[in-house]
Amino acid sequence: MGSTLDGDLKVTGTVSVGNVANPPKISGGSGAMSTTNKADGSIHLRTDDMPEVKANGQVKKLGLAEHCLECRMDDLSAGAATTYTTYFPKNGKITGVKRRYTNHPASAGGTVVAGVTVGGNQILASAGEDEEGVSDDTLTAHNLTATPANLNASQGDKMVITVTSNNGDMTGGTDPMWYIYYEDRAAA
Repeated sequence: MGSTLDGDLKVTGTVSVGNVANPPKISGGSGAMSTTNKADGSIHLRTDDMPEVKANGQVKKLGLAEHCLECRMDDLSAGAATTYTTYFPKNGKITGVKRRYTNHPASAGGTVVAGVTVGGNQILASAGEDEEGVSDDTLTAHNLTATPANLNASQGDKMVITVTSNNGDMTGGTDPMWYIYYEDRAAA
């Protein structure tokens, strides 16, 4: 059974639609609003997380401010570790790490690897992520750790990016730029 309301609807109290057994479905045009994941053009009223919108294949949380820390490192040095240290400005949940080099690092006889810690916890998939496989002047994402707790940063947490070349034949590694993406998070 369905009813049609044609015109404005003003409610001064609470509107309840559906329940856990029968979640609400609100549709209009090509988009939809539902408690389940939908295709592009949809708003998801998630029961397990914040509401989100999906458009052009990208999902954005609603009601959260997304931020980015930009970290301009010194050029890498062959056979040495280069570090960048800063402190987290507010409580956040880390959602991504990307980097770019004007000329990416390369080492025929060795490796160039990176690690990022926040509050002493590794936030990348490993402490030795490969830096040689990126393209010049291309923003490239790192995989994040599978440990969700490590991605929760608190205001004042020390963040350290370390890129290490283990051989003197390294070339490139110029103008490294790192971007740490995070969403607001309430204090623990």
